[in-house]
Amino acid sequence: MSGGIEATHAVWEGVIEGPAREIFGEVEHDDSDGGGEKVDAEQFLRDLLADGPLATRQIKADADGAGYAWATVRRAQKALEIVATKGGMKADWAWMLPAAST
Repeated sequence: MSGGIEATHAVWEGVIEGPAREIFGEVEHDDSDGGGEKVDAEQFLRDLLADGPLATRQIKADADGAGYAWATVRRAQKALEIVATKGGMKADWAWMLPAAST
């Protein structure tokens, strides 16, 4: 059929019940592929912070640009024990790897 519109469609295999936040949380925590989104985000943070502390707003912008949900990045931060520090009243928050905080 020339000039037609091509489209894709989804085939659902059953009903998914529960609040959207809970359903998405389960999907995001699914590590059946050998690592999952959080593990990828952990590596992303290690690479990003390898050269030293970085402002949280810059990390958030970079994570967003790389397609990571901020909640996933925060879970990765906690798993890696990344330290958040603030330099003063008007200073931005910055994250650093734990070895760099000593």
